[in-house]
Amino acid sequence: MKQSPEAIAKWYHDAYADVIGKTIVDVRPLTDDEFDIVFGGDGWGAHAFVLDDGTCIIPASDEEGNGPGSSFVYPFEIAGEDDE
Repeated sequence: MKQSPEAIAKWYHDAYADVIGKTIVDVRPLTDDEFDIVFGGDGWGAHAFVLDDGTCIIPASDEEGNGPGSSFVYPFEIAGEDDE
């Protein structure tokens, strides 16, 4: 059963509530130890967004953490399906 956009948005808001409102203060490559712990040493190019409370957001290639992922940074708001 397909969920409504509102239900999906609520899920994301709840899942990421710990980072909402925090500020990114640094972006850095993972240390070798972090890379081994998070990704088991597989892949390359892993990076972390460091928040003002020390929390790190680490992009991964999938939900299981099977390797580092890319981050897309847009200097503008991306229009949705309903926007023209």
